[in-house]
Amino acid sequence: MVVVAKILDMLLPPRCFACGEDVQDHGGQCVACWSKIDFISHPLCTCCGVPFDYVSNQEEGAAGLICGDCALTKNAFDQARAVFLYDDHSKKMILSFKHGDRHEGVPAFANWLWGAAKIWQDEIDIIMPVPLHWRRLFKRRFNQAAEMAHAVGKVTGLEVDATSLKRHKPTRSQFGLGARQRQKNVKSAFSINEKGKVGVKGKTILLVDDVMTTGATLNACAKALKKAGVVKVYAVSLARVVNSS
Repeated sequence: MVVVAKILDMLLPPRCFACGEDVQDHGGQCVACWSKIDFISHPLCTCCGVPFDYVSNQEEGAAGLICGDCALTKNAFDQARAVFLYDDHSKKMILSFKHGDRHEGVPAFANWLWGAAKIWQDEIDIIMPVPLHWRRLFKRRFNQAAEMAHAVGKVTGLEVDATSLKRHKPTRSQFGLGARQRQKNVKSAFSINEKGKVGVKGKTILLVDDVMTTGATLNACAKALKKAGVVKVYAVSLARVVNSS
């Protein structure tokens, strides 16, 4: 196996999945690309996970800080987290995965996603990806959220269910839509199939997606899951858009 691996490295040398530069191991990143990733850290909203620009000394020690949006609106999901900010660098990395068939970064994505979701590890029963409508899945050939969900399942040993949650409504892309338009676009777009309802009832679900903007898609999924009897829904995304309308 070692000889085979060496031959493969000679034929297909390891390259950074973000820029294509030579790296030591397959699925790795070069130092330059790694340094450009803006990982999300505290302080952040306890509910949706959006990072705060500033927290006062008094607030910093307080638990349960929430952002203005979460204070005004009750989310269907219980909590959400994201790995890094969605910026010019991470956008290229994610789009090359979604539309450029660059899957070599999936193992790294899975480790990062679980690093963000590990706070719920004692509660999670099932991992689920945000589904694509079958028409879009046919055109794209794979669901990037499902790829990551299965990879997180390998890391954790948790059950992955990529078939019970369905996007039965062929929604338009959320790109370019405002917050209210996004909510309307995905309203009642998701459901749990009859077979899946038995398996999810009374469970805690971890939803996996690539990018979180306003949380409209995650909320729509969480509503469908809770309608089917799910107790809690946590959500983790690879990237998080901030300052969106």
